[in-house]
Amino acid sequence: MSGLPLWLMPHTVTVETYLGDNAMGDSYRPARAVRCSIDDRRQLVRAASGDEVVSETSLRTSLAEESRFTLESRVVVNGRRTYVLSTSRQELGDMSEADHLEVTLR
Repeated sequence: MSGLPLWLMPHTVTVETYLGDNAMGDSYRPARAVRCSIDDRRQLVRAASGDEVVSETSLRTSLAEESRFTLESRVVVNGRRTYVLSTSRQELGDMSEADHLEVTLR
């Protein structure tokens, strides 16, 4: 599983992985830059909860980044803060160079 080549991920986003909430409020890991491709397109998607919601942006990144994009993680895309709605692994078998993670954002 080699995954997407770097030339197919020309953009960078900043991700703060959601860890949960505590007495102080929501808790996140420190911000980390992640390479990806960005698709700024409004679409109706199904969130992990099963509800239909509007996604403003979706990303495609390496499968190796999957653990960073937990539900409700904060993602800064082109200066705009948004949150992870859902993720989907795309594994294409013999075409492993095209394996990737799709991330839908609010």
